[in-house]
Amino acid sequence: MSRNVDKANSVLVRFQEQKAYEETNYKDYSRYKRPTRVTKVKSLEEALEWKRQVQLEINNKTSRIFDITSSDRQIRDLNDELNDLIKERNRWNWHISNNLNGGTIVKNAQNKEKILGGKLIHGVRYFGRALELPEVQELIKNEKKERESRHSKIAKYIDLKRIPKYTKKTLYYNSRCLRKADLENIEKFEDHWRPILREYYKKEKIEEDTNETDEKGIDEGTKQLTRIPTIKEMETWLVERRRRKLLEELSL
Repeated sequence: MSRNVDKANSVLVRFQEQKAYEETNYKDYSRYKRPTRVTKVKSLEEALEWKRQVQLEINNKTSRIFDITSSDRQIRDLNDELNDLIKERNRWNWHISNNLNGGTIVKNAQNKEKILGGKLIHGVRYFGRALELPEVQELIKNEKKERESRHSKIAKYIDLKRIPKYTKKTLYYNSRCLRKADLENIEKFEDHWRPILREYYKKEKIEEDTNETDEKGIDEGTKQLTRIPTIKEMETWLVERRRRKLLEELSL
């Protein structure tokens, strides 16, 4: 008897939902199965609702994976489901942004959808108590050994101490990365070449002004503009000037 009542109630609920959708365009997406192919959804509003259901499920499972009463098997299943849901959410984001012109909406929502916690190991993200599983601990240990082995090999050829640790306030090629001796050499180099380059460009400017004065009476068809030297030509000139100066110092 109760089974017939439940069946009747289920039919009644579906009828009421269908009627509400026809009259007010309201649809309870939590009672429907999500489409397996996101590209089948052509409406932006519908796609956003399906994505919202995915996010709610992610939030729910993220809370459950920290539950100390859950068994290891439940934790493994929850972690696998979370990884699948994150991939599904990424598919919805891509579809909404590229096919439904909802890029601005996705960009604004991504700040709220940031993954809290977890550790990425070999393309799989582990959350909460999943990090305490024996096989995950073994993966973390092996990853640490591989990283140390890789660093030891690199250290044979590169001075790792000179590579700064990345922070938001420090750029990779900032002056803080250089030693004092390096900075002194750079300053000496700049002090040496600065007056030479200034003198060179000053002469170029005088010659250019002279050419412009001489060409005032010349027909526009025969006027030739002063060509700006390329970087390669500048490098060649600097090397040649340095070579001549060394020869003079050595009296050769």
